[in-house]
Amino acid sequence: MWEAIHRQGQRKAVSMGIVGSEHARINHLDRESLLKMILISFIARSRQELVCKNLDILIHPNDYYHINMLEVAAFLRTL
Repeated sequence: MWEAIHRQGQRKAVSMGIVGSEHARINHLDRESLLKMILISFIARSRQELVCKNLDILIHPNDYYHINMLEVAAFLRTL
């Protein structure tokens, strides 16, 4: 996915939802875990080459209160 965004996105800002939930039928991971996986993969790919200037991950209001944003922020600082 990051390679396609790198090639087609012209390094502009990218907005995306939390992929891997609902229709992808990944039922054993909660939204917070999926969010962390997206962040890890984005950072890993960005260390090779700039993917985009800005990544916005959109969180559905129903999911927001199930994600510990302080934990996600602490997680980001460790990367």
